Parts: sequence; C-alpha cells; structure tokens
Amino acid sequence: MPDDSFNLNVKQILVENGWMTPEGLPELTESIDINADSILTKYSGEPLPFNPLHVGDLLLSIGDHLSNCRSIRSEAHALANTAISLIHNQGLAEDLRINEQLIDRISREYFSATVGNSQSTSSKEGVVEPTIEASDARNDFNKQINELRENVTKSISRYNKEIRTRVNTDGSGGNYVQKYAALASEFNVELIECYRRARCVVDGLKKVYKEVKFPVPTLSRTGYLDQLIIWYKNVLYTFDRKASKIENFSWHLSGFNNEILGPDKPTLYKNEQEFSTHRDARNFRFTIKKTVHLAGIPYDHFALRAVDIRILQGSTSPLNTTGKEAAAFFAGTLKIPEQETSENRRIPIPQIVFDKIEAIGHGIPAAKYGRNIVRNADPFGDWELDLSHTTLGQKPYSKNFPNMLLTLHFAGWND
Repeated sequence: MPDDSFNLNVKQILVENGWMTPEGLPELTESIDINADSILTKYSGEPLPFNPLHVGDLLLSIGDHLSNCRSIRSEAHALANTAISLIHNQGLAEDLRINEQLIDRISREYFSATVGNSQSTSSKEGVVEPTIEASDARNDFNKQINELRENVTKSISRYNKEIRTRVNTDGSGGNYVQKYAALASEFNVELIECYRRARCVVDGLKKVYKEVKFPVPTLSRTGYLDQLIIWYKNVLYTFDRKASKIENFSWHLSGFNNEILGPDKPTLYKNEQEFSTHRDARNFRFTIKKTVHLAGIPYDHFALRAVDIRILQGSTSPLNTTGKEAAAFFAGTLKIPEQETSENRRIPIPQIVFDKIEAIGHGIPAAKYGRNIVRNADPFGDWELDLSHTTLGQKPYSKNFPNMLLTLHFAGWND
C-alpha cells in the first residue's frame, strides 16, 4: 500500500522548506479583513474627525474607500491563491503524484507475488512463509521505495533552492508574505478611513435629516467589510431619496425695519438706533430665532447652504448706488452659530471671509458665500459680522450706510 509519508500537505511543504514562514502562512490562508474589530476598536469612541454635517461629501468619500478595500481584497486573495498553488505550478506536486503512482504499482506487484507464492511453502508450525522469490521481491520493493524517497527528497531540495531565494528576498515578486503584508497594511488604512467617516455620516443623518435607522455595523472579527458595503448601499439609497425632495430657497433679513423688505418683515435689530450702534463699531452681533426670524418657512425641515450680505449705500433707496461708487465694497468676516453633533459635541466651524460685501441694487447678482463652511448648518443662535475699516475699490462706501441685508440660502424638504 502507499506509504503515508507521501501524503504531504502543501502548506507543510511551504513552511518546512522555508518557502513561507509559519507566521505568514495563516495570513495568506485567511481573509484580509479578519480581526477588523481589533483594528477599528480604538476609533469607535474618538471625537468625530470630520464635519458630520457634510453628509453628501462623506458618502462620496466612503464609496471611494470601500472601492479601494474591495480591490485590495481581491488582489490579496489572488496573491494568496498563487502562493498556495506555487508547488503545483512548479511541478513538485506532480512529482509526488507520479512517485505515489509508482509505489502503488510496485505495492500491487509485490503483494501479488507474495500471496501467489505463499500457497506452496509452509513452516513446521503451519504458518505460511513467503518463498525465496517473494523475499527477493520484498527486498527489491524496499530498494525501490528508498530510491523513490530519495527522488522526492531531491525534488523538494531542487524546488526549495529555486523558490526560497525569491520567497525570502526583500522586494522580490515571489516574496508572497511580504507582498501580502503590504496589501494588508494598505487595506487597514482604507478600512479605518471608511469606518471613521461612517460614524460621522450616522451623526449627520441624525442631526440634519432626522434619520436614525442606519447605525454603523457592530464591529466583528470576520466579514466586516461586507457589512460596511451593505450598510453603505442602504444609507446611500436613502440619502438619494431624501435629496430628490429637496428644494432650494432664500430667506432675507434686513438690519432694521424699512422699505428694503417691508415693515412687516423680520429684522436683525429692533430699530435704527440699535443698528447704528453696531454699524458705527463695524461689528454686528445678532441672534436668529426660529419663531421670530424664520417663522413661516413652508418646509418641515431646512438646512443652511450659503449666505450673502449686502449693504444699502447712499440714501435709503436700494437703487441709489451707481457708477464708480458701485465698484467699492467692504471686506469682512462672519461667524455663524456654534454647531453640535447629535451627541452634543462641538463641531468646529471656521469663519466665513467676505472679500466683497456689495451694495444693494447696483446690478451685480448676489454672491453666495460659505458653501463649504455652512452647508447643512443650523442657523439658530448667535452670529457675528465684523467689517474691516479698510474698503477696496474705486471709491469707499460711506461709513454711515443706512441699512444692510443678510440673505440665508437654504435647502428645504418635507417628510
């Protein structure tokens, strides 16, 4: 019968003959996203690293990272399959298979000869003993077995010498463990960035869109990439459905009550005197309240998308500014109310820089500022506008401009 020593395991050959380290082999035979829980745990409780209000941008970024993860995983699996099938491709397994076939054939011939001759020769005790021919066949069989063992050893040694150099050389295309380790490191970076953004998306969905049914998948040791992919698709399609209902609109607030918007419209200040105090200091502080300033907005939900500010130059007429005077403008900065995550953690929001605060009515369309800063922000709370004392352009505006107009650009949608 075939000798059990020839039932060699491919993985054992790779390790025993130095083609692959025992530490590297398990990695090659397991999915690259194994132990995702231990890799991602340290990020599960960190402060949100990205602005959760920017849900759309975050989803686009997550899609890119997931695509990278899938590509790396496919490359790693292909690399592992190549490494594990290496001895098959090099011919060692074929040598072993042929040698085992020879052993099978010799075994059958030997035992056939032994059994065939054992019927004519018996000992005095009645025990059947092999004939001289059978003994010779056994000796010949053992000799061939030893030769075959030697051939297998030489075969292993030959391939071992050729492959070990490539497998154990740094940077070599045949160093499968090293290549796999590099892919695993790259994969982990992509998976971490995907997970960190996913946490931000969940918070943004709660804060902006009042959507709470898509928590980040619970960390697990295996299969976590696939869980993230399914989560991402569900979130993305839900977000797309909500986005299809969004309508853009603008809401105007004047500095104080006059003919810019009409006497019945909400204003930032109660009267002209209060407005003038802030104007003379070139620093405007005001609070926007939902029930006072944004009452009447015909949407269940709305989120800030951009802002612009204009001043009324010359007289109280909004169309009074003409000629060179219209080319001048103020520069300034605007701080919007502080924003918080759904867990009441502060979201850092940079100030908006206005390089042009135009005059109302000189024919130039209003600019929308802060698109990437205020997107999806909550407008309610304390604002601060600081105007520089230096103006730019052909002719400076009058210090005592009579009024100003704050325009809030929103995205609104209904349930």
